[in-house]
Amino acid sequence: RTDSPTCPQAAVRAAKSVAAARGWGGTIFDVTTAFLSGKKLQRQVYIRAPREGLPPAENWSAVEPGELLRILKSAYGLTESPRLWYLEALDRIKKTDLQELEMSRSTFVAGGGSSGSATYAILCLHVDDGLLLGDLQDKRVQNLKRQIDGMFKIKAWKTLSAKEPVQFLGVDVTLDSNGIHDDMTQYIKQIKVEPLSGSGPLNPRELTLYRQLVMRLRWPAQQAMPHLLYEVSALAQRVSRAQHSDYKEAVKLHQKFVEEASQGRAQLTYPKLNEKEKLFYISFFDASVGKEEDGKSQLGSIHFLTTEKARSGPALASVVEFSTNKSSRVLRSSMSAESCSMSICVDRHLYGRLVLDRLLYGNRPLDEDWRLSMGLDGGVVTDAKSLYDHLNTTGQLPTERQTMLDLLVARHHLEAGAYMLFWVPTHRQHADGLTKKMVNLLWQAFCRKPMVSLRETPEEKTLEDHRRKLR
Repeated sequence: RTDSPTCPQAAVRAAKSVAAARGWGGTIFDVTTAFLSGKKLQRQVYIRAPREGLPPAENWSAVEPGELLRILKSAYGLTESPRLWYLEALDRIKKTDLQELEMSRSTFVAGGGSSGSATYAILCLHVDDGLLLGDLQDKRVQNLKRQIDGMFKIKAWKTLSAKEPVQFLGVDVTLDSNGIHDDMTQYIKQIKVEPLSGSGPLNPRELTLYRQLVMRLRWPAQQAMPHLLYEVSALAQRVSRAQHSDYKEAVKLHQKFVEEASQGRAQLTYPKLNEKEKLFYISFFDASVGKEEDGKSQLGSIHFLTTEKARSGPALASVVEFSTNKSSRVLRSSMSAESCSMSICVDRHLYGRLVLDRLLYGNRPLDEDWRLSMGLDGGVVTDAKSLYDHLNTTGQLPTERQTMLDLLVARHHLEAGAYMLFWVPTHRQHADGLTKKMVNLLWQAFCRKPMVSLRETPEEKTLEDHRRKLR
């Protein structure tokens, strides 16, 4: 077996959201020669000694050039080395208070659980890179740090601060009185673009340059710039048949990334939340209707950790996850597109809430009623009034079979109390920019101050009543 779980990006953001909400600190470490510290091999693998042989060492005689050797433990270059390291790291971490989450491997929590108390530390492990979050003045967290330090060969511990960014998984991370910040500005500045001239299809070398540029742009978009993720995704879908015009479009998009970074929109902020207010998880979803080249729809969603204050007005919020994907089937109506997007969003919403629930309140076994037993409430948000009305009434269902099934499943969980459903006007739909190319004023406002709101203002109600009459 070669599979080796790493902490998912959404779980890393969720952990940072929890840490920032509670006013925690954090520290990052890097394990030296991790793959050489893995478990023993379960198969026989032989290698030849190098041409110059190997010198004698303690309990080891000199090895002749080309002599046959058997590998006993994990080594660089073996397909199972990452897994052997993961298993060894897991066994060592189990000796501490940290427990791995079943639904999010390589994500660990300490404290909470069946005791009903809150967690006091979170560890995110990505191969040999670790992020430990908690109150660094807490003796329990200090003890965890000492235990981890004694278990692994660690180069150095780098504490999050406002003075100098610390890199974790290619992202510059800082911490100040306002919360935790992820920043991709320096990464964007280092992207080099080679100009191309000509027209028609790209040749193999030019196609490689196109792929490299799109992939380099995708990374900051996936990490901290959801408002540009759709445009990167659209370019990536044309990789196999890219033209010179596509390359020019990618170059223009790179310039847009540079401009956005200069405006401070290449970062995510995880703000400190009011401890007296109950936490709340909000998921916005949207869909375009058959606007892609193949007639399929683009489906997008974005998920926030905030407080219940957002139900009645603006409240500080952290971005936990976002995505944009093309639908797997042709969706011929706005109802079918919105229903398909909602089906995916509800799935991600419930999973995200479950992970956050465990990060907040500790590891507990899953039971069949896990959707209803979470300590964190939440809701999904649509700007499609017809979809909202369908799910809140017992009226006629759509004739499209798959759309009908999407709605029935969503309604079943809604009526069971697994989540709440909200409607907002389109200009406050945070997922709108994930389904089409647009100037995302809502995201620009969020970058200035990370807040979300579900409350419909009197002006918005008047406008929507007018639109309803027109329809």
